[in-house]
Amino acid sequence: MDEESRTATGLLDGMPAHIELTDERLVVRIGSEAVPRYEVAFHQITAVEGLAGLMTGYLTIHMGDDRLVFSRIAKADVLPMADALRTLVAHAEPAPDEPPVDGHPPSPLDELERIGRLRDSGILTPDEFDEAKRKLLDRL
Repeated sequence: MDEESRTATGLLDGMPAHIELTDERLVVRIGSEAVPRYEVAFHQITAVEGLAGLMTGYLTIHMGDDRLVFSRIAKADVLPMADALRTLVAHAEPAPDEPPVDGHPPSPLDELERIGRLRDSGILTPDEFDEAKRKLLDRL
């Protein structure tokens, strides 16, 4: 992935925001803050929407019921950022040191449901879903 599709600037809740995709997570800094306002692991993202207008666009990142809506992102940056983020989300796996939800690791059925939701929301293509499903079944 090229470096240009890993960063963008826009507005979040009316404040200037810098969006960066690292190898493991989405990082959002507001204004000149040194400490990120948001750090979201890719596997926590459930959907990504990008919409380009005449000069700027919107990027909406869903994390279950929560979402971040960025506006006024340069038109040339919106769709490459959305595509790059979708690719990273599609290949994301939970961090090994992340505490399991509900005190237990996800079952193969839970994982299958998760990748099914990613496919249904358009983050995974049917081929990517089939590959992820095959990897999941190979672990059994």
